[in-house]
Amino acid sequence: MDMNLILASIGVFLVVILLLVVILLVAKNFLVPSGNVKLTINGEKELEVDSGSTLLNT
Repeated sequence: MDMNLILASIGVFLVVILLLVVILLVAKNFLVPSGNVKLTINGEKELEVDSGSTLLNT
């Protein structure tokens, strides 16, 4: 096999993988809610936490 063919195929593979990663990161920015939300616990205590995390982590 030609060395140029091997290097070109590795380059194309890396570009495709990086493009897929960028697409996933952009989609995450648009689809996943971000920012702070208010939690009211038993109608008394209010917490302001990051959205997207579990209640156990807050």
